[in-house]
Amino acid sequence: MKIKTVFLSIAVILLALSLRLYRLNQNPPGLYSDEAAYLYNAYSLLKTGRDEYGVRFPLAFKSFGEYKAPLYIYAAVPLVKIFGLRVEAVRYLSVALSLGTIMTVFLLIDSLYGSKAGLLAGFMLTVMPQSLQFSRMGHEGNLSAFLLFCGLAFLLKDLKNKRIIVWPAVLFGLSMYAHHDAKLLAPLFIIAGLYLWLKKGNLNVKSVILSIVVFTLLALPLLTSVFNKSFWSRPIQTSIFSDPGIVAAINSQRGEDVLSGFTFRNLYHNKLVTYVMTFAENYGRHLSWDFLFFNGDNVQIYKAVNSGVMLMWMMPFFYAGIYFFLRRRDTAGGIFIYGFLISIVVAALTRYVPSASRMQLSLPFMAIYVALGLMMIIEQIKYPLLKRVFILFVIIVLAFNLTFYFHNYYSHTPLRYAKEWHFGMDEVYGEIIARQDEYKTVWLSKSAWGYIYALVFLKYPPEKYQPQANLSEVNEYGFGWVRKFDKYVFDDFPEDFTVSDKTLYIGSPEDFLGGTVNPLKTITYPDGQPAFYVTDRTSFPYEQK
Repeated sequence: MKIKTVFLSIAVILLALSLRLYRLNQNPPGLYSDEAAYLYNAYSLLKTGRDEYGVRFPLAFKSFGEYKAPLYIYAAVPLVKIFGLRVEAVRYLSVALSLGTIMTVFLLIDSLYGSKAGLLAGFMLTVMPQSLQFSRMGHEGNLSAFLLFCGLAFLLKDLKNKRIIVWPAVLFGLSMYAHHDAKLLAPLFIIAGLYLWLKKGNLNVKSVILSIVVFTLLALPLLTSVFNKSFWSRPIQTSIFSDPGIVAAINSQRGEDVLSGFTFRNLYHNKLVTYVMTFAENYGRHLSWDFLFFNGDNVQIYKAVNSGVMLMWMMPFFYAGIYFFLRRRDTAGGIFIYGFLISIVVAALTRYVPSASRMQLSLPFMAIYVALGLMMIIEQIKYPLLKRVFILFVIIVLAFNLTFYFHNYYSHTPLRYAKEWHFGMDEVYGEIIARQDEYKTVWLSKSAWGYIYALVFLKYPPEKYQPQANLSEVNEYGFGWVRKFDKYVFDDFPEDFTVSDKTLYIGSPEDFLGGTVNPLKTITYPDGQPAFYVTDRTSFPYEQK
């Protein structure tokens, strides 16, 4: 590798690192509940070797009832050991995984299409809004995408060098412990790898047996959870197959057929046809311009204001890159097209679309498309002056688009999406710690986001919490609720409840609409609006005698 290439690759990595570390403890503007769950379960493992429910080294973490994949939590343990129960512990892990993916993209594309293409692809992933969004938050999808894409890179390398595909089998196998989606994606990549070996005539019995044995051994522990319905509650309840609206639509359409006198109503209006149509519609929504380039996910913690998955200026180069690979018809191009297409499959099977959190594996492919598409267009320009003008124009548009994104990310997003990020919970528990000795009970309404924040911010001893852990039945979304432990209550205030002595009440302003409230402390959002009131009996004049 040339010195210039080494220097530029280091520059890209330093840029990626700086963009992902800058004000990381301030923006995102709060500690989201999943991040808190990763933190506390890693802390519990560190202190006791058990999760928050007292299960020793689980293969799935019960958490809120959705049974999180385990690998991200185990990987966070060393960071929790170093940084303690701080948000940086889980976010630094995401930063490291994002950097690893960027480096893998660079090295892979460099080996296939040259250093310029590799550097450009790595840069595109570095500045891609969706990559920045997820790499700055604790999210298990970062680990899954890293393992799957690394497995893909080793697969292409092994195909090129005609070696036995052991490392891909290892990485694909591990990915299934990183995210539930990988349980579907990893086998699809294994099948693709075996197909390519067969197509190239490189397949031999030793390769097949060794790869299958390695993958099977890694997947074997998961078989213990196959028949445990609880482990699958969240994936099932968020899938299109559990959507009650589909059954209601089928019945409505059949009713209309009865009224219109159509005889073969079951032929067109049945679950199979409706599921296929819903899947196809969902798949298409993940490829829409609105999702990819303009507004992104509907879930606000998964995007910045006025931001899509990619920067808007990437649009023409993204489609040019797809054309580039379709035209070449080489093995790598086929894998990149295949990988991108199947990365959307799991997202399209969910009820809540489009889903950016389930499309993280697609980001490296998008970056590669944009990079190769841009290079292809530049190479088509034959006149040197025109080529220089075009490159300058691209740089100017990129600079504007990128700075516009950062303006939205750092100026507008923390103001608009603070509530969705559960902003203010550190202040809430700072008040609780300062005041709780005066009260027998601390009651937080459900608007204060639940028990997990008490465990994190109070640094509640895991060995003390585990015997008390009691999760309710999961709801239609696959989540349960802990209503109480120790002196802490996490439940809505009853409409007719009487304010008790020696009880500290915390809730949102909406929880206190029944009368005049003079809070002991008001915690505000970044825009100045009240987020939480900290109150007791003295805060309610109508309760005082």
